[in-house]
Amino acid sequence: MTLRHCADDSFDVLAEPVRLEQVFVNLLTNSMDAMADRSRRAIAVAIGRRERLVEIRVTDSGTGIGAGERDRIFDPFFTTKSPGAGLGLGLSISFNIARDFGGRLVLEGSSPQGSTFLLELRESPGA
Repeated sequence: MTLRHCADDSFDVLAEPVRLEQVFVNLLTNSMDAMADRSRRAIAVAIGRRERLVEIRVTDSGTGIGAGERDRIFDPFFTTKSPGAGLGLGLSISFNIARDFGGRLVLEGSSPQGSTFLLELRESPGA
């Protein structure tokens, strides 16, 4: 698996650390699961600013999310994993945590070569 280093800038966002950690754990775990059968496994995390938003993109080299599944991925209990491999709550919980922070979590793109999720969070006023 390849991990790429993020920018050296620091980013202060309006978020609770433990709940934000849960979002990252869910996104990274889903990425690793999507790459389980791949010979090349890569996750890229990119962080940047746009106006008063901090944008975090998590991109993997997994199998992607089918077009028919994209509208449901944030629904509670929806999963593409085999029975017993997941409850289908990770993305739903992450979506709601981002919204609670005044941000958003979206599927920015997906293909058979991988997926990119965009997490937007509001920058702290003092940043």
